[in-house]
Amino acid sequence: MDKEVLEQYSSLKAEYQDLQGEITKLDKQIKKMETSRCQVSDSVKGTRTDGTYGSIRITGFPVPDYYRRKKLLEDRKKKLDEFELQLLELTNEVDDYINSMADSRMRRMIRYKFFDELSWVQVAHKMGGKYTADSCRKQIDRFLEEK
Repeated sequence: MDKEVLEQYSSLKAEYQDLQGEITKLDKQIKKMETSRCQVSDSVKGTRTDGTYGSIRITGFPVPDYYRRKKLLEDRKKKLDEFELQLLELTNEVDDYINSMADSRMRRMIRYKFFDELSWVQVAHKMGGKYTADSCRKQIDRFLEEK
């Protein structure tokens, strides 16, 4: 286990949250289409029912767009399930690694940085008054280089 795996964990969590946001947005769009009787319209030239030639307005429900969004939502939900499994496996792996560390101080710092996704300044603040952002960052870098 090294720093890249811990950073990958943070990145995977962010990607998971982004995908959740996309799903929520698509779901809202679909619900809006269903509830507001979303209409699209166009005008074409042709013969009207009274036999005159001119512009005719055509309106209707955007069926292709609706089903495209429904399919996209379904695909994103499947992808979210895959991400969830990946994230769970990686979380367990990272958690086991952190719990196997003998140094309590280092466990706390790594948890704050990678699990809680705090900034270096916030990590230093949580660690107490004698730590700075740079000292926390360097201590974790040195610890992970040794491993």
